[in-house]
Amino acid sequence: MQPNAYADPNGYSAPVYAPQRTPHKPVNPFMIVSFVEIVAFCIMIAVFFNVGQNTFGYENVAKNYFKSIADCDWDQVYNELELKESAFINKDAFLEMRKEDDKISYSKIKVESVADKNTAHVNITYYEKGSDYASGELQVKLTRQPKKSFLFFDNWKVSPDNYVVNDFTIYAPQGADVYLDNQVIPDKYITKKSSSPDSDCYQIPQMFVGTHTSFISFDGFTGPETPVFAQYDYDYLSLEYDSLSVTSKQQEEILNTAYGILQKELAAGVAGNDFSTIEDLFTDDSVVDAKDSYNSYYLDNFTASGSRSAVKKLSLNNVTGSFSDFRISNGTIYAEVILSYDYTVDFRKKDFWTEKYEKETYDSDASTRYYLQYEDGTWKLSSSSFPSIYYY
Repeated sequence: MQPNAYADPNGYSAPVYAPQRTPHKPVNPFMIVSFVEIVAFCIMIAVFFNVGQNTFGYENVAKNYFKSIADCDWDQVYNELELKESAFINKDAFLEMRKEDDKISYSKIKVESVADKNTAHVNITYYEKGSDYASGELQVKLTRQPKKSFLFFDNWKVSPDNYVVNDFTIYAPQGADVYLDNQVIPDKYITKKSSSPDSDCYQIPQMFVGTHTSFISFDGFTGPETPVFAQYDYDYLSLEYDSLSVTSKQQEEILNTAYGILQKELAAGVAGNDFSTIEDLFTDDSVVDAKDSYNSYYLDNFTASGSRSAVKKLSLNNVTGSFSDFRISNGTIYAEVILSYDYTVDFRKKDFWTEKYEKETYDSDASTRYYLQYEDGTWKLSSSSFPSIYYY
């Protein structure tokens, strides 16, 4: 670059140089790419959070919940509910309760909501196609969960208030196994403070609203299924003490046992045996009274009296049996059985004129009521029960 001449008034001159421009550095193309990527990433993050907030927001959760109900997608409805699973709160039980529900027909919905930090209330009004009048509404209560969805977004669960009842109580005979919807209720649900020597009180913390079934089982005997209507908190069911039933085979076994007892008592009376020969027919609690009755009056039916001799032979015919009662009390099964029969007594009677004993036969009918107790797999007499035999 050529210098410009500078002239001094005194004749001195010096060169003057023009300023030089700084050359531009070339732009690094990688910096441009990085900048674009950062902007794109920021946009993606913004979109991610925006979509996430909408997707996981309480209103959207409520709308999806309503849609699942309308479509009878009970599997998805269950997933939306805030439930603590147990033996009676689980998906299979929920689906069983909802299997008869119908779909909801609608074309549009209106959503209104109010929320605070941890709770939201969403009211969904739905309309049928072509109608400006509401077909119905669904009130949804939601609770914010401690655990986030995808680490960043609120996690809202629907309150199950419409589907569960709390603290359902079942009273059952003490010692029986109680079944609810075909599964035995564990003993941990027994509340001692509400139980008694005669009954156990089961308290189910939560179970689904609807009609359930219940029955009891005890020592191999099973009661009939009883419908359980669970509608409100603190509802209860009382399984009666006569709520056991017997199969035809079990009835036959019990009646045969009673018939065997009848035969043994009659045989002992005819033979005049000591009470010890039939003592094992009675429970420990009834032995004393039974022995007293046996010796005090029962044997008198078969011994000589007045003009008649002792019974020589006794036979039974046309024996029939029926149940009068079958129940549990204080953890013990009782059966009340009535045996009806015809009987024939062979004996000798003294003739008034000749004073000789002649062979006589007396035919009659009678019935005997037995109170039986199931003890260690065997039916025993729980009271002093003996047949009444008369002959003249």
